[in-house]
Amino acid sequence: MQIDNFTIVNLRRRRFLTTCAGVGITGLAGCTSDSSSDDDSGENDTTTDSSTGKSNQHDIDEPFTVGSGSKSIQYVVAEATLARSVGTSSISADADGLFLIVVLSMENVGDETIDITSRHLQVVDSEGREFDADSGASVYINQDPRFEAEGISFEQLQPGVQQRRVVVFDVATNESYALKIDPAGTFSGAETHYVALGNVPEP
Repeated sequence: MQIDNFTIVNLRRRRFLTTCAGVGITGLAGCTSDSSSDDDSGENDTTTDSSTGKSNQHDIDEPFTVGSGSKSIQYVVAEATLARSVGTSSISADADGLFLIVVLSMENVGDETIDITSRHLQVVDSEGREFDADSGASVYINQDPRFEAEGISFEQLQPGVQQRRVVVFDVATNESYALKIDPAGTFSGAETHYVALGNVPEP
C-alpha cells in the first residue's frame, strides 16, 4: 500500500476482536482485521470480562462509558486513519513509522468537571506494546485542513458537554492496534476499555 505524505488511509474495520477469546489486551493477540467480514446481523461485537460481567472491548462507532459516578465519560471512536505527515504543505510533522490518527468524541456524563489530557489514551499492538500519544504531532493536527477537530491538550470537560477531538500516535507498521482508554483521574478504580482499530500495513 502506497501512502504519501498527505494521503489519508482509512483504517475503519469491524469485528477486530470478536474472533479472539480472553479479556483486555490478551484478547488482541493473533487477531486480524478484515473488512469483508462486515455484515448487518445486528450482533453485539464486544467481548465480555467474565470476572466482572462487564463489556470492555468495543468497535468503531460504538458508544461506551469509561469511569464511574461523577467521573464518567462516554466515548465514541468515529474513525482511525493513517498518514505519513500531519499539518500543511508548508509546515508539518513527519512520522518515524506511520501516524495512526484517531478521531473520537467525549461527553461528560457525570456531574463534575473532568480534566482531560491525552495521558489516559494509548494504542496497544498485538504484542502488548503500548504507544503514547504524540503531543508534538497534535499541534500540527490543529493546522491540518483534513480534520475538522483539534488535538487534545490540557482542557476541562464540563458536565453534559461533548467534545470532538483527534489523537495522533506514531506507530510501527505491520501490526494490529487497539485504542486503550483508561479512566480519567489518577485514583479511579474503574476498568480500562479497548476499541479495535485495525491493521497498520507497510507503506
